[in-house]
Amino acid sequence: MRIKYLVFSGLISIASLMMMLLIFEISLAAAEASQEMSTNGEWIDQFDKTTLDSRWEWLYEDPSHWSLSEQPGYLRIVTQQGSLLFGGAKNVLLTTPTLENYRISTKVDFQPTELVQQASLLIYQDDENFLQLGYRYIGDHAVTFRIETPEDSQATNITATATTMYLRIKKFHNSYVGEYSIDGNTWFEVDRFNVQFSNAKVGLNVQNGPSTTDIPADYDYFEFNEPGVTFYVAPQAECGDVEPCYATIQQAVADADTFDTIKVASGTYTDLFVFPRDDVTTTGVVTQVVYLTKSLTLQGGYSPLDWETSDPQDNPTTLDAQGKGRVIYVAGDINPSIQGFTITGGDASGLGGADIWDGDAGGGIYFWGSPVTLIYNHVISNTAEVGGGIYGKGPDSEESDEDCWIIDNSIISNMGGGISMSGGNTWIYGNDVHHNQDGGMDFFVGSHQLHNNLIHNNKAFDGGGGVGFQWSQATLVNNLIAGNVLEDNEHGHGAAIANFGGSLKLIHNTIARNTGGDGSGIENWSGLDVAPFTATINLTNTIIVSQAIGIIVDDVSTVMIDSILWHNVPITVSQSPTAVVSVKNEYSGDPLFAADGYHITAGSAAIDKGLDAGVNVDIDGEPRPSAAGYDLGADELWIVVYLPMVTNK
Repeated sequence: MRIKYLVFSGLISIASLMMMLLIFEISLAAAEASQEMSTNGEWIDQFDKTTLDSRWEWLYEDPSHWSLSEQPGYLRIVTQQGSLLFGGAKNVLLTTPTLENYRISTKVDFQPTELVQQASLLIYQDDENFLQLGYRYIGDHAVTFRIETPEDSQATNITATATTMYLRIKKFHNSYVGEYSIDGNTWFEVDRFNVQFSNAKVGLNVQNGPSTTDIPADYDYFEFNEPGVTFYVAPQAECGDVEPCYATIQQAVADADTFDTIKVASGTYTDLFVFPRDDVTTTGVVTQVVYLTKSLTLQGGYSPLDWETSDPQDNPTTLDAQGKGRVIYVAGDINPSIQGFTITGGDASGLGGADIWDGDAGGGIYFWGSPVTLIYNHVISNTAEVGGGIYGKGPDSEESDEDCWIIDNSIISNMGGGISMSGGNTWIYGNDVHHNQDGGMDFFVGSHQLHNNLIHNNKAFDGGGGVGFQWSQATLVNNLIAGNVLEDNEHGHGAAIANFGGSLKLIHNTIARNTGGDGSGIENWSGLDVAPFTATINLTNTIIVSQAIGIIVDDVSTVMIDSILWHNVPITVSQSPTAVVSVKNEYSGDPLFAADGYHITAGSAAIDKGLDAGVNVDIDGEPRPSAAGYDLGADELWIVVYLPMVTNK
């Protein structure tokens, strides 16, 4: 903290002066303390004291090879033979992160001359699980970002020569990005890794590898803070008293760095931008309101008078492509989060992008190979041949950190379907998906989790009015699939769910009043005449209501049912001679839905008829069970009793 002047005007008593100096001394001490540890968990150690900060701990300490006094203002750690990778590491300095997502950085003076001499930043779980970003000698000087786990061992080297090197690692969920700088201003990415650690610590270490020549590494500081900075966007760039401020989201994206946050004020943003295409092909260009190839957080719902609280309802933030391109385009191995926007007017015509065939995909939101997170968005009136609202080609990985998350969005009145996913792993929670043309949701291969969604009043042509699956694995829990319509009355099957060659597990779902085609709620089809796949559906604790046919089981497909309530279903199961069907614990009776068509009421035939299927909440997040047993369907009945008020007179 630098103090330029203390200016006194007029007469001042000695006592007053002493009091002012005391207050100043206390304030200065507080300011210095705040530099080291802020209220949000950020801190910096400048290594300018005679002892290490209490937050540090040594692993494999050798006190003879580190010092805070040999180079005042620096932590000197002298290299020794050995390394974390091959064993024999010494003087690994660690601290426990105080933030879930963070950035660690350091500046180190180091001049390696022999193979594998290295000074590093470290993310450390144990000797077999760590990330190491180091400046070292490997024949040339280089910055190396290494991941070491039992499942993955690799390193990326970038040639760079300097006597002083700046290093930083950014963490966002399970994604880590290693970067370096020679001047502390311009940063270069070395690589990024996705890995899930358990209680990992962060810190510094040096090593010689096989060399017996010990050399000093002088660390100027270690800084721990939020993973990025915040940018602001408002119409006409009128952001109030915050900066940097932009008039368009794309301008902010251009200046932002990995894991930065862009907060967007209420208003309607219609500017379109043309960029190179990077999806099925890299030939050509694409047009959209926002083009995203960085791991950023985009948040709408702000007021220029309040940048702390996002409220999309009171501060609607609309991205409108006006039918001239997509609204949001995401590509690359990135982990962006998009929250609190109204996404409308997108039209993917002529932009291609479909993974399965040469079609136009993703009118509202399009992402390719990116594990995106979409939260609290209103995706309405967008157009594409497939995935009119949202189209995604997820990463082809079974790792949890590669999942796509679509949470608490409303997806309404899109042409080409509400959501279409091709491959990858997707978690879809708490969304309201309705009145979309060409189906509510559609999944092609991949692994998917659908929980607590309202999927209703969507239309498709011949199958999967609510949800369609092709060669997918999926688990559906606590969903309402109701009022969906098939437009092909002659050949249509599966107005609620159509499963072609996939493996589905349904637990506590309510399927009601889906119409069109033959009136069936669920179709399970192996497609034996097309490809050698066996479709399988397991249903537990299900309600099926008001379907001409409950479930159609074709070809050599399999349906296993345990605990189901049928009501107004003339044909419960229709199966081909080669199909396999098992039904246990089936009941008939009126579920006595409330006016909303899916919450059950007192006296419902669904009450206490279910099994313990490992689901401890219902579609509203209320606990299961509420009484003696588990209720069938998406809703668990809770009776609220209001007691009379008693007062003392």
